[in-house]
Amino acid sequence: MFAGVLMIFMLTSCKDLFLIDIKYEVTGTANSVDISYQNKFGSIETEKDVTLPWSYEFKVQENQYLVLSATKNVIEGSVKVTIYKKGDEWKTRTKVDDFATATVTGST
Repeated sequence: MFAGVLMIFMLTSCKDLFLIDIKYEVTGTANSVDISYQNKFGSIETEKDVTLPWSYEFKVQENQYLVLSATKNVIEGSVKVTIYKKGDEWKTRTKVDDFATATVTGST
C-alpha cells in the first residue's frame, strides 16, 4: 500500500518537473490596448481596453504553442509584447504605428 502511494506521489511530482514557467508581459506608453493570448489550457483569451502594464504567468509542458498579441486602441504611444521562458526574455516585439498590433509566437 505504501509503495503504491509513494509511486503515485513520485509520478505526480516528476510530471511537474517537466513544466516550464511562462510569463506574458505587455508594456508601453499607449493608454489602452486589447490583448489576446493563448492561456495554459491552449485556449485563446481576449481582454479589452487594458491599461498597461499587464502580465500573466503560468506553467506549460514542452512543445506547447504560445501566442501573445496586443493592439493599440489609440494613435499615440507604443506597445511592447514579451514572452519570458524560464525567467528569461524569449520573444519580444514593439510597435509604435497608429493602432498597431504587436504579436509574438513560438513553441516551448
